[in-house]
Amino acid sequence: MKTFANKGGILKKVTARKIARMLGVSGSTVSRALNNSSSVASDTRKMILETARKMGFSLPHTQNQTIAVIGDFFPQDVTGYYSLFYFIYDEIARRGGHVELVAAKDIELLNERIFHGAVNYSTSILDFSLKWKEAYNIPLVNINQFISDADTGQVVMDTQAAMYDAIECLVRHGHRKIAYLSLESEMAERQKGCRRLYNYEAAMRAHGFDDLTDLIFFDAENVLEETIFRILEKNITGVVMPTEISGIRLEAILHRNHIRIPETLSLVTWEYPLISAVLTPPRTTIAIDYHEIAEKAVSMLYEMLSRQSPPRTVFVSAKFIERESIQSISASERASVIQAGSTFVQRRILAALLERPMSRRELAEYLKLSPANGNFRKCLGKLLKMNMIALTDPHSVHSRNQKYSLVEPGSRGASPQACQQ
Repeated sequence: MKTFANKGGILKKVTARKIARMLGVSGSTVSRALNNSSSVASDTRKMILETARKMGFSLPHTQNQTIAVIGDFFPQDVTGYYSLFYFIYDEIARRGGHVELVAAKDIELLNERIFHGAVNYSTSILDFSLKWKEAYNIPLVNINQFISDADTGQVVMDTQAAMYDAIECLVRHGHRKIAYLSLESEMAERQKGCRRLYNYEAAMRAHGFDDLTDLIFFDAENVLEETIFRILEKNITGVVMPTEISGIRLEAILHRNHIRIPETLSLVTWEYPLISAVLTPPRTTIAIDYHEIAEKAVSMLYEMLSRQSPPRTVFVSAKFIERESIQSISASERASVIQAGSTFVQRRILAALLERPMSRRELAEYLKLSPANGNFRKCLGKLLKMNMIALTDPHSVHSRNQKYSLVEPGSRGASPQACQQ
């Protein structure tokens, strides 16, 4: 391969033979190094590649180009970015390219092998593209990183419209305390190219909710159960929870604590394909089109490689999907479950009685409380007084078989049972 480097205004031919002479190695060694042969010692290959780049040696434009896919690989996550990697791989393979995975923490491997271009979907390294041209000198397309760099292509997940739709839907159903619950740190959230946290804040403020201090929760991965209880204690009725795996991790906690969706808490999660729609109830979600993101990123990279178009920024919009995990507070026949001002224990009692009438002992076991717990007994008395629950046998108040049941909204009035209780 012959290329030309501009030195002081004079075009000079750069060949593999010239690189070999400069380094004192054979031409075949240079050729093997430029073709990523494992028969060349690592130090020698690195020296040859570094010299070739400095001399301005350009790789040939062939169909079987080697593309580096740079990412973070977390074994606990099986969706999201793993789906994205599959689609990136598929798009490159469809064009006859060869993919090599490079972990973000091992980015210097790019200097030890020949790559024609790179697609980066890592979120752990946010600034390396600023010095990319100097360090690696190959075309780069970033995914979900919004960096102002004229030499780098960008494909960004746009969650703005979907987040506005999600908040508008919750507000339309009567929710006023809507939380944002993330398993990541605040810094990680604010560095996301998709700006999902900023879009949540903007959507909430657009609906007149300016004080969001007690509505945003970070770093909940190891304290998710605790955080859910904190959310309920604050009388929060709706939650937006980003990332596909987060909503699935929540399932066991909800089931273990008899927290019902949407009767106790309305929920918007990220779309988990083939799963979100078949949960009970089917989840309202924000869906990211990873296939479209991969297609646009790989297409842009190949256009940059063939110089058909310069690097640019492309946005791919997320989609809001409304299902059954949002309940209307104002119109629901069971509005009392999330009535403003009711306590966490009261809401859990009401949620339990949605299933069937229960005795005090059964309710206590359901709530994992002692039947003699003072707050529990006080809540029962309060709900009786408000005529939100009733005794199944009002003539035998202290009967061991006595049970509590929900009172239908249309039947509520004065309750003489409260005095007897």
